[in-house]
Amino acid sequence: MEIQGHQLHWLYIGNERVIRCWAAHLASRELAQSYILVGPADVGKAVVARNFMRTLVCERRDQAGTDWPCEQCETCRQTARGIYPDFYELDVLPDKQKISIDQVRQLLDKIGLSSLANNYQVALIRHADKLSEPAANALLKSLEEPQTQALFILLVENLASLPPTIVSRSQVFRFYPVATNLIYDHLVSDWGANRELAKNLAQVCLGRPNLAIRFFEQPDLFQDYCQTAKILLQLITSSDLASRLAYLSQVYPVGAISAGEPEWRLWQIWLGLSRDLLLIKQDQLPLIQHWFLRDELESAANTMSWSVLLKIFTNLGAAREYLIANVSPNLVFHNLAVGV
Repeated sequence: MEIQGHQLHWLYIGNERVIRCWAAHLASRELAQSYILVGPADVGKAVVARNFMRTLVCERRDQAGTDWPCEQCETCRQTARGIYPDFYELDVLPDKQKISIDQVRQLLDKIGLSSLANNYQVALIRHADKLSEPAANALLKSLEEPQTQALFILLVENLASLPPTIVSRSQVFRFYPVATNLIYDHLVSDWGANRELAKNLAQVCLGRPNLAIRFFEQPDLFQDYCQTAKILLQLITSSDLASRLAYLSQVYPVGAISAGEPEWRLWQIWLGLSRDLLLIKQDQLPLIQHWFLRDELESAANTMSWSVLLKIFTNLGAAREYLIANVSPNLVFHNLAVGV
């Protein structure tokens, strides 16, 4: 992509309209103090944000005909190595549920100091939807009293999770799931994936290219996913309660107190398989997510009634609400397996 004579190298897949618009902000120098990137996980928001940040501080950004970022200047070399002094990144700490006010205060204290590189200071806040209320208020106060060369980038999956007062003071860019064919082409041409594997990964990632790449780079991770999906499909299609509970114990052997990433991942696979069965019942086989299970899914769909499928979807919807309400995941998945 070319922006006003500059070749843009932001490592993006899809969402070209958003990329072009954000790069145009750089070209025009009409920068907001805060940007919010909204979209599903693994769609590439963080990758694009970091490349925007690198281009923003590139020493050759204003030179006609240069690449963005140029990759040649000292600043580009520092940002590529992750040692640029005026880039800050904030995320939920491993043992916490929220981004605390202390984390935000420490960030704002650093940004309040003079730039070490005499350039922009940029803070990337991942999972900004997990800002605690005091932390969000502290950030809002900083946005209400903007500094000339301080810039914030917030990554969220759902815009409604942020206070409207922060949203109103930010430029919002929406990232959408990427077309399957673009992810497939990227895996084949840029990663050297064989066509069958690229097809499976492009379908299973549901428009999230970074997930497809992670599965390609970590074959064991993808095999674990496939194994879980196969066992869950056996659970869904089994008419014997004892067998369904036995399958559940294979995919969820140890329960947590509340729903975390493993629990939501299991729920999402369960939902995806059920959606695949519904698509096949509607003669939409090419649209299914779990392409590597297409034969098993077709066979199962032929034996399942519409009423059974609709009941599964109803139960999955109820399970989601229970997980959000911190009901024991053991109980939630047990009820799903039993079919109540």
